[in-house]
Amino acid sequence: MMDSEERPFSMHDPEERLCEFCTDIFYAHHGLQRYCPEKFGKKDYCKYEQKKLLTETRLAERVTELAKAGMNVYQDTPLDRNKKAIFEIMGSDWQKTVDSSLLDSVGYQINHFDSKTLINETNMFLIHVGDYTLEWIGQEGTVLIFKITKK
Repeated sequence: MMDSEERPFSMHDPEERLCEFCTDIFYAHHGLQRYCPEKFGKKDYCKYEQKKLLTETRLAERVTELAKAGMNVYQDTPLDRNKKAIFEIMGSDWQKTVDSSLLDSVGYQINHFDSKTLINETNMFLIHVGDYTLEWIGQEGTVLIFKITKK
């Protein structure tokens, strides 16, 4: 009969191991087990967190590679595009009056903003986009006139 030192690993003699994710000590129930079998009441928590971490790391490395190669890896949201459009229109000015045709020409979309504030209990709003505030001040035919102010 073999003594315990000579026997192959078995379910009857769990081996104490260090989890490769959280570094806690656990008892392995099979020879390939590298992570805690359960953590925070969740089965295979460490295994899946490690897998998620590796996936995120690989994704971040790939994004960095593409960025270094000069490729745009992020897509601007409509709000991002609005912020850029207003910045382009305003330049170094603190306040400017513009019409909706100019806003349209730079791709500004009026329905994308950070927030809006009611003006003195009227039906009028200040629209906040990044560091800027748009206020509707009039209309000439179908063209709307706005005052843009930098905060």
